Amino acid sequence: MVLDNLSVHKGKKVQAWLLKNPRFIFHHPPVHCSWMNQVEQWFSILQRKRLTIADFADKQALSQRC
Repeated sequence: MVLDNLSVHKGKKVQAWLLKNPRFIFHHPPVHCSWMNQVEQWFSILQRKRLTIADFADKQALSQRC
């Protein structure tokens, strides 16, 4: 999971949960990170252009649309 640097993501309870759930790994980007804005913009474009325009019956219908 990619998370911001909010202190609640690094607390003792969260760290204990991570030890119990080893399949999850937290990634914290640098504090002044511009690449996260790029990722958010990409998801915004994806949502506007592909995901909210139509409903898809299955994966094949979605693949044909893209």
